[in-house]
Amino acid sequence: MTEDALIRQAQLLNRLVIEFETTEEVGYVDTLLVNIQQAQVAGFVCKTGWLGRQKQTFSWSQLVSIGHDSLVVNQTDSDDQLTAAQAAVGLEVWTDTGDRIGHIADYLLDRATGAIELYLFAAEGLSELTEGLYSLSPTAVLSAGRKRMMITASAASQAELYTEGLQQKAAQAADFLKSDYAQTQQDWQSLKQGAKTLADRLQQYTQENLPELGDQLQETTQQVRDRVQKEVSNVRSRFQKSGFKPPTMFQPDEPADPIDVDAFEVWEDEPTEASQSEPPKAD
Repeated sequence: MTEDALIRQAQLLNRLVIEFETTEEVGYVDTLLVNIQQAQVAGFVCKTGWLGRQKQTFSWSQLVSIGHDSLVVNQTDSDDQLTAAQAAVGLEVWTDTGDRIGHIADYLLDRATGAIELYLFAAEGLSELTEGLYSLSPTAVLSAGRKRMMITASAASQAELYTEGLQQKAAQAADFLKSDYAQTQQDWQSLKQGAKTLADRLQQYTQENLPELGDQLQETTQQVRDRVQKEVSNVRSRFQKSGFKPPTMFQPDEPADPIDVDAFEVWEDEPTEASQSEPPKAD
């Protein structure tokens, strides 16, 4: 049987119920009714009205289909098959050795037939959250009443974990963090070793190729210098061929004689006007 053929009763709660003939809204699913002796969903209770105070019961035979968004029912087809049916969620689970092991928290049913495939039970208190849910086959049920369900002790000891609780998830998280920490340490060591190896290789390459790189840089510089000088010569040659002469203001009429000045020669001060106009002193 495929997973799509099964559905948990909790998934049906509060689902919309519509009438097949009129397509009118009937209400919402409130409770599923189970014939525990036959391991069969016999029908369900639909809540309607203000705050869901009005209740209407439908047998499984009145159910047309179970969709993703609603349950479709036929209100005209009605038969009384609900005498032995009751709500199964919340029943206490006892073993035939007199031990109370938990309560029914949910169950899986066949969409087409309503047959119950698995009961899901949890221990008392918050164990549903901490320890998860365990599966129980309907064949393990010995008897049931309005308050309790009795199963075999062997079935209780062999119950398999169906959904994990916080304890299992916490343990898994701790194991993951532990393994992830170890892996992170290993990756960090590998990264450091890789960085050291890369640095060593870079240093070795620099030492081996630095003289060659220096020669290449010097050669490239000389090539650039030669190219610039060549371009300057070309420009001068073009000016000469075109007969272009610079403006007169940039060319002196006669070349000035160069002034040869001894670096250590001292010039005498020029006489001032006062000294030139001063009469000679009388003897």
